[in-house]
Amino acid sequence: MSGIGKDATITSPVGKGDEEVLPSEGEGALRRKSLLTMPNGSPTKIYPGLEDNTLKKKPSKYTKSEIQSKISPRTRHDASSVVLPGMIAVVVLTCMCWTLWLILLNVAPNDTVNRIMDTLTFDYGSFWLMVDPPMSLMIAATLGLVMVAVGYLGVFIKLISCRSSPKKAYLVHQAPDSNNFVKKVGKSLDDAAARPTRGKIASAILKFAAALAREDSAERKMSKLLMKFGDLALETFLLHQMLESGSPAVLIAIFTIVVASNALICAVMMFVPYKRAPRAETFVDILFDFLIAIACPMLTLVYCLSTFTFDREKFAINLQVFPAGWFEQSASVVADPVQTAVIYKSLKSLRIMSALDLFSRMGVNGTLCFRLRNVVDLIHNPTKQQSSVYPKRSRVGAAALGIFSAVLIVFVEESMRTSSLACEPHPESLEYTHTQALPTWIKEFTKLEYL
Repeated sequence: MSGIGKDATITSPVGKGDEEVLPSEGEGALRRKSLLTMPNGSPTKIYPGLEDNTLKKKPSKYTKSEIQSKISPRTRHDASSVVLPGMIAVVVLTCMCWTLWLILLNVAPNDTVNRIMDTLTFDYGSFWLMVDPPMSLMIAATLGLVMVAVGYLGVFIKLISCRSSPKKAYLVHQAPDSNNFVKKVGKSLDDAAARPTRGKIASAILKFAAALAREDSAERKMSKLLMKFGDLALETFLLHQMLESGSPAVLIAIFTIVVASNALICAVMMFVPYKRAPRAETFVDILFDFLIAIACPMLTLVYCLSTFTFDREKFAINLQVFPAGWFEQSASVVADPVQTAVIYKSLKSLRIMSALDLFSRMGVNGTLCFRLRNVVDLIHNPTKQQSSVYPKRSRVGAAALGIFSAVLIVFVEESMRTSSLACEPHPESLEYTHTQALPTWIKEFTKLEYL
């Protein structure tokens, strides 16, 4: 008994609760009994290499969706914060380069067209016979285009400066906001309209002005819709100028589609959900302003470059064979007169030749520059615009825009059809090309058919 007690006092349970420990030699039945009477029952067995596998759990599809929902908004925000400013920068640089080229076209039309069409050696640089506008108009057009180019440059500098330096971006956000100024003006107008000393007419005018100052007011949205109709009227005037100048049918069709789509998409945007409306309306307006002011004129230049064909080998042979001053040395003899006339009219449509041209070009370019500046502010401060630009679910406005698109398409189609019918009896006609001085001995000839 004493030996058994001694064994009992020496040995103690060595089970850890999660490991299986086998009794060593010398431990008797008492040791085995103590292991069998442990409260854990059968202990958990751990095998080598399986410790990590028992602790890992595969993420369920709900866990993955939660992770994606947490990561994807930030990823989208980072991508949009890089892609959107880059696209705006490309648009602004394109507008600025095109405006600078238009300045050269108005100041030195013959040299600019000869360089772009590669006709510097044709007729001593007078192949296209571009006529200079009056000096006063040329100065006004140059100053206007320079102001537009400076505006684009300011938008680009503002975009780059805020993107390059976070401190500058912070200062821009902390600077006095124009929205706060407009709110203060609207509040002061409301207070002035509420004074009993004001007359009814003055009070109504002040209330209307205060409503225009509020961003989410129905009056302000209706005024923006009326301004949209003003933009469409200006674009229609540009289209009418293209019809009057005899521009190619392809360019007229493209310009008509752009103007009609501008009106139709504006009508569709009135029924877009409220949360997506503000930014979508702003970028749609910028897209169509860019197409009207920059893309379509650039397409005109591309059309002229792609359709101009000239037999340069034949012209080089004429220069070598015929003496200087002969009629055969003129490039207009080799060139296709119809093709040259169409390209001449297309290039002439890019110039500012009248006060109406100046007004329309400055209008579309100024509108585009102003909206680009607003979208740069919107990129740096997304909370600046909280309300939609145009009234929502305005059936009258949408119907008016739809009717405008239909009338515009019918008008252009009828104009082109009637013009074609009027030209059918005269398939070919003479057109002035240039003036050439005849020699004195020509008086000896009495029958010019022998000349």
